[in-house]
Amino acid sequence: METRALNARERQAAELAVEGLTVRKIAARMRVSENEARRLLASAHRKVGAGPEGLSRALEPGE
Repeated sequence: METRALNARERQAAELAVEGLTVRKIAARMRVSENEARRLLASAHRKVGAGPEGLSRALEPGE
């Protein structure tokens, strides 16, 4: 899974999701709308080729 393709905002949203934050909390933490948080997460999932359950594995060091 290729995480280097993620931009900084996508990676930040993905890391917050892996921590267990809801979309609402991710949006608040990143100071974006909930729609923007969803877009960032969807883009991250698409780029790493993994669903929510695979995102944490994709973000592990060394990946």
